[in-house]
Amino acid sequence: MAGTKASGYANYADAQQAMTGLKARVFQPNQAAHAIYKELYALYRKLHDAFGTEQATGNLYDVMKQLIEIRNRARK
Repeated sequence: MAGTKASGYANYADAQQAMTGLKARVFQPNQAAHAIYKELYALYRKLHDAFGTEQATGNLYDVMKQLIEIRNRARK
């Protein structure tokens, strides 16, 4: 906020008004990206459970191969 003498704002409400706001921009979901994110999230969960939990079991052999395959599809 800094105060008006230091070229700041008189109060928090003025500072908030000057630094924030809504824009008239609308984002539309990208269904192709959503499908890829779902695949990536499944791999993330597999890795998280393998490295992040004591009771983890399983084989991670396929993870890198799946990541490369997703990357190659996304580049097309």
